[in-house]
Amino acid sequence: MGLASEGGTNKVVEGSVSVVFLKDPTDPKWRSDAAVKLYRDAARNGSGQAAKLLGDIYSNGKGDVGRDYQESLRWYAIAERAGVKVERARAR
Repeated sequence: MGLASEGGTNKVVEGSVSVVFLKDPTDPKWRSDAAVKLYRDAARNGSGQAAKLLGDIYSNGKGDVGRDYQESLRWYAIAERAGVKVERARAR
């Protein structure tokens, strides 16, 4: 059973993940592997906001997650399909 079908809302899941895992990467409690896993689970269960946050993580690199432009674009596209507005850099 997915997160969205368990009676909780994606907003609660996203807020919980943010509070617990997505603090400053210099914080010893920050666990990028756990945060990425939870965001992937939420995104796969329909959370566009979780997909956008994954895009942000891969776009900038965070903690021990390195920059991965292609992976960030993939998650941003998923977020947009779910109705989340994603700001894109403009070509000069």
